[in-house]
Amino acid sequence: GGTDDLVAVPNYRDYREQNEVFERVAALQSGQFFLEGVNGIETIAALFASPDFLPLVGVDPALGRGFLSEAEDDDPRAVAIVTHGFWRQRLEGSADALGRTLTLWRWGSRGVVSTEFVVVGVLPEDFQLPPLQQRDGFGPLPYPQILVPTGLWSWGRNDRSRWAFSVLATLEEGVSVERAQANMNAIAAGIATEYPETATEYPETNAGYSTVVAPLSQLIHRQYGTRLYLLWAAAGFVLLIACVNVANLLLGRGVTRDRELAIRSVLGAGRVRLVRQLLTESVLLALMGGAAGLLLALWGTRVLVAAVPGDVYRLHEVGVDLRVLVFLVGGSLLTALLFGLLPALRSARPDLAEVLKEGGRGSPGGRLRSLRVLVVAEVAMALMLLTGAGLMLRTFRNLTGVDPGFERENLLTLTVRMLPYQLSKYQSLHERAPLFDQVKERITNLPGVVSVAAIGDLPLTGSEWEWDITLADRPPPPPDERVRVDFREVSDGYFETMGISVLAGRTFSDFDTEQVLAWWRFRNLQPGMSPQEVARRSLEFTLPVIVNETMAQRFWPGLSAIGKEFYWGIQDPERVSEPEGWDGRYDSPSLLTVVGVVREVKTLGLDQEPRAQVYLPSAKKFGWLVVRTESDPLGVAGAARNAIEAVDPEISVTNISTMEERFSAAVAQERFRMLLIGLFAALAVLLAAVGLFGVTAHSVNQRTHEIGVRMALGARPDDVVRVVGGQGLGLIVVGAAIGLAGALALTRFMSSLLFGVTPTDPLSYVGSVLVLGAVAMLACYLPTRRAAKVDPAEVLRNQ
Repeated sequence: GGTDDLVAVPNYRDYREQNEVFERVAALQSGQFFLEGVNGIETIAALFASPDFLPLVGVDPALGRGFLSEAEDDDPRAVAIVTHGFWRQRLEGSADALGRTLTLWRWGSRGVVSTEFVVVGVLPEDFQLPPLQQRDGFGPLPYPQILVPTGLWSWGRNDRSRWAFSVLATLEEGVSVERAQANMNAIAAGIATEYPETATEYPETNAGYSTVVAPLSQLIHRQYGTRLYLLWAAAGFVLLIACVNVANLLLGRGVTRDRELAIRSVLGAGRVRLVRQLLTESVLLALMGGAAGLLLALWGTRVLVAAVPGDVYRLHEVGVDLRVLVFLVGGSLLTALLFGLLPALRSARPDLAEVLKEGGRGSPGGRLRSLRVLVVAEVAMALMLLTGAGLMLRTFRNLTGVDPGFERENLLTLTVRMLPYQLSKYQSLHERAPLFDQVKERITNLPGVVSVAAIGDLPLTGSEWEWDITLADRPPPPPDERVRVDFREVSDGYFETMGISVLAGRTFSDFDTEQVLAWWRFRNLQPGMSPQEVARRSLEFTLPVIVNETMAQRFWPGLSAIGKEFYWGIQDPERVSEPEGWDGRYDSPSLLTVVGVVREVKTLGLDQEPRAQVYLPSAKKFGWLVVRTESDPLGVAGAARNAIEAVDPEISVTNISTMEERFSAAVAQERFRMLLIGLFAALAVLLAAVGLFGVTAHSVNQRTHEIGVRMALGARPDDVVRVVGGQGLGLIVVGAAIGLAGALALTRFMSSLLFGVTPTDPLSYVGSVLVLGAVAMLACYLPTRRAAKVDPAEVLRNQ
């Protein structure tokens, strides 16, 4: 919503030192280290943290200590706090692990460097460091295993353009969020005034930017709130319908117990005594239901957690604990008291003269009216849930019907990665290029493989690589109108392998790839040449690119994009080739020429609008491989892995799956919501049908004498069906009308979950009414048939 959750290190220091509203301020950033293990060099996730982080979240190390204040210095001591799992697995859970040295490789400003870390603490077993980013271009990120000082972060520590850290803070006692926001606004304004244009990469980094103070609960709500509220609402509706059903049963049972309760009253039982007896029965019923629910919850929670898609923080901790048990018992007792009280009060007030009269049938009319009111409420709530399920079903169908822009059938995807250059025997990109050719050749020669290609960021993974561009025939845009597009590196044959249509021009060839390799070699093998000279000489290379339809229409509407040129970065096209024309904001002002236009591809998600994209020829880098096969892609997965790893032991293969599976994962959230609310809706409809059946059957029982008299006086079975069934139909119509009004009011809160359908979608409403109406009419029809078969002679004889 116009906010960015990262802060530059110098700005963070100003926030921490100048604020008047926070008790503690801490900075965090995800990182990646390399550790030599038994199976070679392994990657472990790390978290850079300031000394205030652990005290801020209220956690003390189980062993050792936290970071000291000097951990934020520019040259801190290399110390580390490890997680309990890391301590147990890597350090053998040894009590003398404190003080032990770990040799780790980490990314620095000049590549990967080796650092000796001293272990100073071990985190508690029940504390898990949060992954600040849940995914990268290669799939879910693991939870961090090691905590290191922020002072070891070496990229842009004094650069206000490097938005690197997430910042957490705790408010001083009595300070409101509004006051904190005002204080931070003042600090941000001072930074923008004092440092308006200190960036080396982006112009006017601080001018025009503000600081947002957001409660953590608000961020959690934004991420999970809608899903949880939907779950709560659906479960609450089902609980209400179940309770209404129980109240119906208790009211109906009270009618049949009028004589018993009247006799108890005559024998001296007071009204309070009768109410207590009936409520005791209700509470016992509720506790029995709660016990059965607990057994179902113990099993169902595991099923539910396993079915939840995506990576939800601390999902593995979800389960039935003491708090859930207390809530369950309390909820059962509360529902018993609330929904058992009305039947108890009504049943504990019998008309003694009428009930005890010989042959009297009582006067159940008032209670029948109460039963009908409750059934109307059941039908209304069931229709609301059913309408929500219909909207989610339509959303899911719309998403699965989205054309992703490529042919996902018979497509295998996998990640191929190598160690950083400093840890590898291949010290440069051009040394690794032959490995890429070997991998591609080996996979292509496998039986059943049609073609193979590579891409840096696979579609539907949610990752992007955005950069500024400057059109070669136009002046550079002002800072507030920067043009940013998504860049993707792809190998030759990528568009053919993916089945992406080419709308104009051509795709990449081997010549394009070699041209990019030559460009990379020039930029990395020029010792002694100044950056300005490297940048100027880079203009001698014109790199071919392919753009998507959105970019072509955005920048060259009504014109052919083929042959159009633009620069990588913010440049002045009239001065870029001059010795002083390059301002150092980018590695080089490379000139890019459009050679082709392709159709849109859903890269960030099926529900995301197309973005302007540029495809660059890959310099034979590893990343994602896509393999087109003749039949089932998984049939060649094992052979493909073996073929790749046989090229060189340094090459690792992970994340093997079909594109169909990735497409399915892209709609997993919507599928889960649809199944969940659909299950609740089915339960609601079933309960409403049971309630309607019970009320109709009870009405038939109470009116058996009346029906017998009617039939003795000439009424036909069809007349009886029409009278009895008409009452049930009336309940359905009234309940449906109320349910439709409620659905119109409530489904608007689901708008953020919908795709391609509005909260007032007529088809969903009509379909819900038809489904519920059919089930409800069947529930009315069964007892109505029994009413039509009443034998008047038998009834009158018994009466």
